[in-house]
Amino acid sequence: LDNLDATTFVANVVRELEKRNVTVLWDAMPKSRQRDIEKIVAEFAKRIDPKSFDMLRKTRNTVLEIARKQQKFVMDSTVLQIPPDVKPSLNGAYPYLIDFVDALVAKELFDPKRLQSGDMRGVVDNWSKSLNVSIEKLASTLPEGDPGRAALLASKIDYAMELKSSDMAIVTLKTNAGLASLVPSAQDMTIELVKFEGRWIPKPMIEGWESTLGQTLAAINTIKGEQVHQQLSGFLFLLNAPLQTLKNAKSQEEFDK
Repeated sequence: LDNLDATTFVANVVRELEKRNVTVLWDAMPKSRQRDIEKIVAEFAKRIDPKSFDMLRKTRNTVLEIARKQQKFVMDSTVLQIPPDVKPSLNGAYPYLIDFVDALVAKELFDPKRLQSGDMRGVVDNWSKSLNVSIEKLASTLPEGDPGRAALLASKIDYAMELKSSDMAIVTLKTNAGLASLVPSAQDMTIELVKFEGRWIPKPMIEGWESTLGQTLAAINTIKGEQVHQQLSGFLFLLNAPLQTLKNAKSQEEFDK
């Protein structure tokens, strides 16, 4: 809702994020910022040749197919050198890990018509729900008490908020133990929120926003779709041969080579 006090607004967002409802971050933005982001995405999708999106989508699918088909070769690869003590647990979680990557790099991101539709909320919502399903399946492969499982399924967001004025607040997101175990360098994050169009949003989305928006759209307008397609075609053509070799490898030696 518009014009909530900072404490209530942030509490609402945190409550939804604890349910892993990432779509709330989109819903929390003012309508003007939603329209700006949709315009950037749509303009970019228009400038890129649909054939380029198709090629990227096919390459994505090929990589995932290789990962699924060649699990044994991946796990036993002398090139990747997966530590022996990690192999048993990773081997069991492997299919779910690939499913997670599949959901993370969603096919929708390579659909120009979808990106041009002006329904970024729908894109974000579908992506979020699919990702959550894969996260839950991946977490289920880890034993109870495992820090990684706790980090994946963590529902509690520890934060502190300081009101600076009637239209400014500071939110500090605390690093939880599960994340710290996975990413030792993880630190608390501080976000300065400013009230704008009835919503509390990060300060960078206000200061210099119009200038950044203009520069971004100007840069997008310089993109030559056919030129990008030619360069991408050349790169993916070179990449295709080793990908097909990995896909069709019949031995560990052939795969590693």
